[in-house]
Amino acid sequence: MVPVPKEDRDSQFLIMATRQGLIKKTPLSEYRNIRKVGLKAITLREGDALIGAELIEGGEVMLGTRGGMAIRFADGQVRPTGRASMGVRSIRLDKGDEVISLASLEEDAQVLCVTELGYGKRSDPELYRSQGRAGKGIKAMNLTRKTGPMLALLMVREDEDIMLITDDGTIIRTPAETI
Repeated sequence: MVPVPKEDRDSQFLIMATRQGLIKKTPLSEYRNIRKVGLKAITLREGDALIGAELIEGGEVMLGTRGGMAIRFADGQVRPTGRASMGVRSIRLDKGDEVISLASLEEDAQVLCVTELGYGKRSDPELYRSQGRAGKGIKAMNLTRKTGPMLALLMVREDEDIMLITDDGTIIRTPAETI
């Protein structure tokens, strides 16, 4: 789900990323007249899946991979396309790796990386240098057997709380500033 403003803005785009590393940007106006049966928003390759969608109005985006890599680039490096397109490469993935998260950089927010076994790391977005789309990215987190693979990369503010739900349904709530 992506909340959108009621009034149309020609400068807003919907940016989407897939598990296999594709990214596309479509003007929000393309989704103005939605039919009862819906509209096709993206074309996916066999075995690929949509992992995230964000409303963006200029700025930068970050993607994180299960293998602990992250890439940061300006959304201007992704040219706008129509609804039914596939998109372009966002990050060059290692064999067996996949994109797990898409986040748009926000002012006064920090990057939070969380692993499958419950480890977290909060860092300043400036530590992730901006680079060209389709690059290798940089290491966002050291992953070991103890930490497990990366599960999420998202933007948080110090005054926010993080809620995690374990496999058995237990909810854990912790302030972002304690990570």
